[in-house]
Amino acid sequence: CNWPPFESDAEYGPTLMLVALGELRDKARISSADRRGVRQLIKYLKRNDPVGLHSKAMLIWAAHYWPKVVSRKSRQAWRKELLSARQEDGGWSMASLAGPSWKRDGGGAQVKVSEAYPTAFCIYVLLETGMDPADEVAVAGLRWLRENQRDDGSWYTRSPRRDRKHYISRAATAFSLMALAKRD
Repeated sequence: CNWPPFESDAEYGPTLMLVALGELRDKARISSADRRGVRQLIKYLKRNDPVGLHSKAMLIWAAHYWPKVVSRKSRQAWRKELLSARQEDGGWSMASLAGPSWKRDGGGAQVKVSEAYPTAFCIYVLLETGMDPADEVAVAGLRWLRENQRDDGSWYTRSPRRDRKHYISRAATAFSLMALAKRD
């Protein structure tokens, strides 16, 4: 269906698998077959450059567990790029993270104002990869999340593909809760 970022970025699945295997590695032994799989995923990702800031942030996250996936120099440059994409209100926009395949039905542009998914995703990745929760960027991003939570407890994000379905809001809610939990 090409729903960004989950189905539109070729590196999303492999990068998320590296994150999951990295989490497992920290909590339990992973098998030699898993380690072979990690090497294959890293080879694949090294052959396919990230196509947008969301992809770069995913690789920063994966490199937290598997540093060989991307050079330290690239991680530093991408982290700087991620920080410079932050809006004045402390959040991030979908447009700032979008890769070229993130097409809205009808050709409309991605939202350029801060939204829940990009903000929660960026703050979570930054916190997970070493940002101090007391850092001004983290404080502002977490404040944005607290101020933009809906009455039902969820966070809303306009679909990056079409306005009838907002699956991304579920991911926004999950990342928001994970980011807020990192603060405590």
